[in-house]
Amino acid sequence: MHAVAADPGTAALLDIPVGAAVFAIERLTFLSDGRPVDVESIRVRADRLTLCATVYRGRPPAAG
Repeated sequence: MHAVAADPGTAALLDIPVGAAVFAIERLTFLSDGRPVDVESIRVRADRLTLCATVYRGRPPAAG
């Protein structure tokens, strides 16, 4: 995920000004045998995204 400026097409679709900050997400999904099956290029309004992360220090907790 990284920040980019909205191009005219993205801005129109997201109802934001051209050049406004948006999050760009690029994703490639693979099958269990390693073959690619899906590729996505997503743009999300910066004011509509919340990112949460959990950082473990040391040994991760045991799976329950």
